[in-house]
Amino acid sequence: MRVVREEAQFVVVDKPTGWLSVPSRLGRAETRPVVGLELERVLGTRIWPVHRLDEDVSGLLLFAKNAEAHRWASALFEGRGVQKRYEALTLEEERGRGREAAGISLPLEAPGAETRAWESKLLRGKRRAFERPDGKPSRTRARDRGLVEVEDRTARLWDLEPLTGRAHQLRFEMMKRFAPIWGDELYGSQVVWPRGGVALRSVALRFAPEDHPEAYGLPLELSVEGLGAVLRS
Repeated sequence: MRVVREEAQFVVVDKPTGWLSVPSRLGRAETRPVVGLELERVLGTRIWPVHRLDEDVSGLLLFAKNAEAHRWASALFEGRGVQKRYEALTLEEERGRGREAAGISLPLEAPGAETRAWESKLLRGKRRAFERPDGKPSRTRARDRGLVEVEDRTARLWDLEPLTGRAHQLRFEMMKRFAPIWGDELYGSQVVWPRGGVALRSVALRFAPEDHPEAYGLPLELSVEGLGAVLRS
């Protein structure tokens, strides 16, 4: 776990794959590493989680250092006032995987650099998301950045922006529209991602100027290295 930025009221970390954002129902009996607990140990003070990332996902996580800062940031995240950007990799050899098991008959999308607007109606089951007419609206913007060679495999790099906050939203949409995210066994991938977990990374959080993040010591945009830099490290 790497601290990206620390201010008087916030701390920003680069969450590794395989870490929980906050404790599970096991609390301090949890054996997996937990970002929130480790931060409290390192900083020697209580912190408040503002948002979360799946255990298998890496990237930017924001924690507040007091209750007032937590209220401000939580309201922005809950009201979709923070623009989130992720990067993902899919494998060309896995195009279409996972869809049959999910009962998806929608035609696969063709590659292309245009920005796509994806909509679904999602519900969360015990382990994964699925689509039903009575599900909650899910909206995503996606951009295909083209082919890259990674670990002797041909992959496709994606920019993803969730406009809603449904559980596993990006993971489901990639499987539904194109291919499962590399390493995402839950949604059909059969190839292990070399860095563990899934090839999905939170790379940027952008605040609106009218929300005055500078009053809390935060810039308009927080960012970390994308998947390409992670693989080179």
